[in-house]
Amino acid sequence: MLELILTSWLAIIILMTITWVIYLKVKNPGIIDVAWSIAIMAGGAIYLISQTIGLTQLFFLTLLAIWGFRLAGHLFFNRVLPGHIDKRYFEIAENWKISKAVGFFVNYQFQGILALGIATPFIFIGQITSFDLMQVISSIILAVGIAGESIADKQLLSFRNSNPGKVCNTGLWKYSRHPNYFFEWLCWVGFAISCFGISWGWVGLIAPALLLYIMIGLTIPITESSSLRSRGKTFTKYQEKTSMFVPLPPKE
Repeated sequence: MLELILTSWLAIIILMTITWVIYLKVKNPGIIDVAWSIAIMAGGAIYLISQTIGLTQLFFLTLLAIWGFRLAGHLFFNRVLPGHIDKRYFEIAENWKISKAVGFFVNYQFQGILALGIATPFIFIGQITSFDLMQVISSIILAVGIAGESIADKQLLSFRNSNPGKVCNTGLWKYSRHPNYFFEWLCWVGFAISCFGISWGWVGLIAPALLLYIMIGLTIPITESSSLRSRGKTFTKYQEKTSMFVPLPPKE
């Protein structure tokens, strides 16, 4: 297993280094968001192809590809290609004691390690021998997760195009301030559940646990801090009425 992990890590190191070189050229650190999902896909795929692949493995590999390419495509075509600069990364870099070039290289490689951890369920998916109840439950959760994340991203994009500078509070965004993150996390709950019943398969829970920590402990606070500065009281009222993560009925 250690050799498998090291092989995946090497591939991700190469991918993140290439991403960093692209950043040096385009000066948009947000390019890492596209590479993030690709890195997770690469890690998961290497975990699988290094083991015996049956129909069950191909099925979950296909779901991984649908999740990863959809997210990467959405971010590339709607954020990176139009030249949108994500302010979060400049805020992160503000207090660095080293150059931004070196800092982002370290940041990208660290994100690569996180991606490696999130791909963990695929070590155990490679050991599944039959498609049973846990895989059925996992498939349903994944279908809901992929569909929910896609809808949330589409709703936010449509709202921002029609209402620049305003707080999106319609559709799924009426029930959660970050429904895209919630449904992305749900996808990895699905992948983790598929491993239940496999020896040590519970280790796959590292993926949703790590992702939850990243989202609630890092990404959401940084994102909302930026929104508060740019949208002020409007976003404060939105925070007061709307669940942060899990979609829930808004408060009156």
